[in-house]
Amino acid sequence: KTLALAALDEIPIPDTVIDSHIDVVDFRGLDATSRERDRLEELFCHSCFQSSSRCIGICTDTTHNCLGGACSESNCQGQCVDSNCSVTLRTRTPQFDNVNPHLLPYVQFQLKPDVWGSVELRVAIIDSGGTAAGGSDTSFGVVTLSIERTQSTPAVFVRKQLRLLEVNSVFPQIVPHLFGVDPGSSGEDEESFEYNVTTISGHELFLEPAQSYRGPGIFFVLQPFLSGLAVLHVQAVSGTFSATTIINVPVVPVNDPPLAVIPRALWVVEDAGRLSIPRFASNLSAGAADESWQRLSFGITFPLDEPRDARARLFSSRSCDHQEQCAADGCITPDWKDLGAHNSVPSQSNAHFFSAETFEGCGGVIPSIDRTGTLTLQSARDQHGSTMLIVNLTDTGGKSFGGIDTAGPFSIDVKVLPQPRITGVSPRIGPARGNNPVTIFGQHFGSVYSRGYVSGNYALKSVSIGGRECMEHFFVSDTEILCYPSAGLGKGSLRVEIDDTAGQDDWFIGSSNRIGVLKASLGYQQILVMVGGSLRADTPFDEHLGLLSYVPSPASPGTYGAHNPTSSLSDLLISTSVLALSAAKGKMYIGGSFATASVRVDGPSEEEQGSHPARGRIFRFDGEELESLGNGANGDVHTIFPYQHYMVVGGTFSEVYPANGSPVASGALAFWDTIADTWVTLPGTPAGGFNGILLSGAAFNEHLYVGGRFDRFAASTSEFQGMAHYDHGKGTWSAVGGGVAGGDVHAIVAVCALDEIDCTTSRHVVYAGGAFSSAGNVAASRIAKWDGNRWSNVGSLNGDVHTLAYMRGWLYAGGSFTVAEDASNIQVVDHVARWRAGSWQAILSGVSSGVYALQANYPCMFVGGSFDKTCDADPDAPKAASCAEEEHEANFQVANGIASVCVLDSDDFDQQELTGSWTSIITDGGRQVAKVRALATLA
Repeated sequence: KTLALAALDEIPIPDTVIDSHIDVVDFRGLDATSRERDRLEELFCHSCFQSSSRCIGICTDTTHNCLGGACSESNCQGQCVDSNCSVTLRTRTPQFDNVNPHLLPYVQFQLKPDVWGSVELRVAIIDSGGTAAGGSDTSFGVVTLSIERTQSTPAVFVRKQLRLLEVNSVFPQIVPHLFGVDPGSSGEDEESFEYNVTTISGHELFLEPAQSYRGPGIFFVLQPFLSGLAVLHVQAVSGTFSATTIINVPVVPVNDPPLAVIPRALWVVEDAGRLSIPRFASNLSAGAADESWQRLSFGITFPLDEPRDARARLFSSRSCDHQEQCAADGCITPDWKDLGAHNSVPSQSNAHFFSAETFEGCGGVIPSIDRTGTLTLQSARDQHGSTMLIVNLTDTGGKSFGGIDTAGPFSIDVKVLPQPRITGVSPRIGPARGNNPVTIFGQHFGSVYSRGYVSGNYALKSVSIGGRECMEHFFVSDTEILCYPSAGLGKGSLRVEIDDTAGQDDWFIGSSNRIGVLKASLGYQQILVMVGGSLRADTPFDEHLGLLSYVPSPASPGTYGAHNPTSSLSDLLISTSVLALSAAKGKMYIGGSFATASVRVDGPSEEEQGSHPARGRIFRFDGEELESLGNGANGDVHTIFPYQHYMVVGGTFSEVYPANGSPVASGALAFWDTIADTWVTLPGTPAGGFNGILLSGAAFNEHLYVGGRFDRFAASTSEFQGMAHYDHGKGTWSAVGGGVAGGDVHAIVAVCALDEIDCTTSRHVVYAGGAFSSAGNVAASRIAKWDGNRWSNVGSLNGDVHTLAYMRGWLYAGGSFTVAEDASNIQVVDHVARWRAGSWQAILSGVSSGVYALQANYPCMFVGGSFDKTCDADPDAPKAASCAEEEHEANFQVANGIASVCVLDSDDFDQQELTGSWTSIITDGGRQVAKVRALATLA
């Protein structure tokens, strides 16, 4: 039979009712069939896995096409067949109740809400007779259920669940066809409805509130970085009909990437120690405000293509097994300081001492960043270079719904900038007054590698020697610095400080200061006077009796202006006497009677006692390196002094030898070109040079004077008679007023014709001293003056003059004389005296034996010779006839061949009075001096 039932609005039966496959059809015309199928498919058919074909609808003629199929009597008895539907419709199955088979059968079923149409039920009735002998126990029948649509109001339904993801930027979003309307029995067409959308809760989730879009769609703009639940009210209106529904719109949180600001470059200074830099990674955030609960962590790796040995070396964490470099007295020996009392080691513990360097990295800490952004690292000891760090920042928010839990990678260019290395200095020795050029050698003073940036003139914060800042310093190259030292005394360490904070602050981690130090024993020594001569043998086997020492001793120098009366032997091993000393361009020139000279080195065997041997009786020395002048000369060297760009060398030789090539037939006078570094002959000098002995000389501007025991160049040249003059401008040699007679010229000085500290005229006078008895046609007992036109005597002395010096208007003479006579006085002068304005003056009570060298170092005059006493009579003590005979200890002090006496410091030459008494110079180690033959400064 056919049942007509009303559609239900809801299902009261529990979900335990068995499901089956049925077709439900709307009979409102042929077009309604298609609509119904689409509707049911959208509602229930999520995966059509079973094809079904049902006879549905009613054909009014046999030619009408119905849903693509033909209608005919043979086709389902005139019903249309929908051959295109392959839809699986799931519904609860009507079924018979088999609880009591003896009762009248009835059908129990459950209707789905809002579903109407018809369904065919095939009913099988089975008896208990069985099927034996061809029997039949089953018969079938078909029951059609017709579910009629009831009168109802329109209803809004949601076509799909709306779930939104949290956004991290502002942009509009549109969801079309989100809603639908069931017109019910209103008779309204679905497309006639208009929609209004309002937000009930969760307003904060929207930057622009949700609103309808082209009917059943929705338009909205979400607030970035917010999540939660929004509740929307949807109203559909058509004429007098309306329907509403509530939509829950969850905005699902999506993890935003963490945030950080990390510098793109990182510069640290080598050996800066362990560094901990708070807020290296700044502006840290786990993402949006609702992600503040998340924890952050940093990971640091190196690029895969980075050489492993480079990063392992820069941050090697292996244990260091050597002494740390530091400035504490407990960590370094006094050798790092001045050899005197001054500590010039910088206070910073990361100063780099080159001689303590290790070449294997150790003690490093691999860079790491903690969750607060604090960077910790430590470069390995004595290592520098560059690498790259790859930094990733991770939070604990995960990656669900496309979330991002990582920021990065951030690339950081890491530079471990090297400390400056000071490897040496040239010269190693210089004048106490300073202001002379000194070249500091090393590495990493200024280059892109060592400083991190390009500059034509890298700035140096500080350059000092012995704790005293250079008067001026100049960057030369990455390996050289030029320094003009301040006045000072003694050996001092060298210190170079670099600070590149200007313009680079943000890149430096820790201090940008870098300091290089060379310890004092390898550093630079400032002296007042060089001393040359001979030593007394300590043993019969002593083979090194040549003397070269420095005043004052670096072990106890005193201060500039108040030096201690000490001297120290140089590191040279010289076989016999040093007879001549001079200096030019920061190097000492040393000549004498010695056959060999070498630099002392530590060693157990005789072969290891010296290095860098020099031959030929002359060499130069910068305090460390010894160099021969070519291959020297074939005779003793008695005098050396500078003239133009030459070093004038005189002695008893006849030839000098270049490093390569033929000997130069120089005679007793030779010239070393300090620019070409070779022996040369001056223009105008005949072949064969001077025949004789050249013992002394002096220069004034372009004028050169030499003296000794010689007559002429050759038989065809003019006579010189022991003294000659060379004019560099003219390139000619000439006699000096007829020369001298009666003896040799041992000493010459050429001085300004005016009493001026800084001479302002080219006019000059020449003093000559020696063993002669006349000069030109003028009687002159061992000393005379040449004014450029004529000779005049300078009083008379009763013994030979071996040396002359000039200081602030006063002529000083030293020799074997004991009495000086002038126009108004005869007095005992005991081997040393001074002359001014026509009068001789004794130097206190003189010295006990011959004086062979004088050297002015204003306001003091240094005196050298063979004396063992310096005398200054006490008015209350008995006085001997001479200093050599003096025995009363109040009248003398013991000397060792060298002493000094000072004058009142005044610009008025007439006020240069002697002050105090003799100061004897004591040699370190107690070595006894046999004779001082030469004194010189390093001016």
